[in-house]
Amino acid sequence: MKKISANLFLLLLLRDPLHETLQLIAA
Repeated sequence: MKKISANLFLLLLLRDPLHETLQLIAA
């Protein structure tokens, strides 16, 4: 259970920079 939470936390940390990078590329 704790491992799943850690994975979700990492995904949230990585998702935002990834999204911003995609927006910069798309712009």
